[in-house]
Amino acid sequence: MRTRSSRPRGRRARLPRLAPVALAGGAAAAVAWWRQRRPNRDAVGAHGGGLVLTVDRPAAELDPLPAPLADLGDRVDVELRPAPGGRGTELAATPRPGASGVDRDTLRTALREAKQIAETGEVLRLGDPPHGRRSRTPAGAVLDAVGARAREKGML
Repeated sequence: MRTRSSRPRGRRARLPRLAPVALAGGAAAAVAWWRQRRPNRDAVGAHGGGLVLTVDRPAAELDPLPAPLADLGDRVDVELRPAPGGRGTELAATPRPGASGVDRDTLRTALREAKQIAETGEVLRLGDPPHGRRSRTPAGAVLDAVGARAREKGML
């Protein structure tokens, strides 16, 4: 008399191992489809849009603009207004028509660094680990890539 083994054999044995691969492929296809359908968000000012963030400081403390925004000079219009609920100041920046060298990434970086300078007095940087060089592992490579991308776009 044959008894059934606790482990499946043949085609059914491969199915659980292929499931994560199939899920990852489906997720990648969904992300590619979603990115293709969304509007172009890199064109700042194309439809009168700019970027706005809230700084946890009163507008009087932002009177001379922090250096990253001041460096953009007359290429951007900067507006300060009270944030809703008395929670600081909204800092809005919009490129002026015909201004060259101001894209969405440049404007986002300048606003983010201006917020950090206004709130903490410095721009925070991702530094080297204090214990020296780490060995090259897959997890370390992912961490390095995430750190580099976060510096560029401000999001992971």
